[in-house]
Amino acid sequence: MDGVDRPALVPLCLVLICRLTSVICQVHVNQGFIGHEVLLPCVYREQDPLPDRVSVYWRDKDDNIVLDIINSSPKEDTADSMFKKRVESFPELFKNGNFSIVLRNLQQTDAGLYECHIPVVDFQVNVPLKVSAVTKATLDPVESTQNAAGGLKCVPWTPLCLLVFVVLRFLSLTHVTA
Repeated sequence: MDGVDRPALVPLCLVLICRLTSVICQVHVNQGFIGHEVLLPCVYREQDPLPDRVSVYWRDKDDNIVLDIINSSPKEDTADSMFKKRVESFPELFKNGNFSIVLRNLQQTDAGLYECHIPVVDFQVNVPLKVSAVTKATLDPVESTQNAAGGLKCVPWTPLCLLVFVVLRFLSLTHVTA
């Protein structure tokens, strides 16, 4: 007829509709161990810029408040009692779109899906967390951090090491999808 394959336009229209609505990402399953800590990543790298002051909401599988970041300021006092004194954020990285958190002293009940939501740009990251007991078969933390960071050796469980790991992980994911 007019040279346009209408069935072929359907996937294109769906992609455009999805792109114009909210952005929801799910990252790989994070593995944590009881009594240890784990990094839960949330990095915004979309085209729409973030305002200077942004609010971000971290929730767990039961919609409990893990951390509220209001106007680029973490509000630990609003967290559910099960998360108080166990969550660390990195305010110096907020301006770069990095709202990742560290959850300390993991418990079996921490396992499940976590959500990082940035309403002003309708962005959401779902972060699955699996929590296991530490056994003799568990790798030494220095070795596992070195392996996860692509050969970079750093002291485990320090904020700088976790930051390096997140940046390297993000760059490797960006490289694979590009």
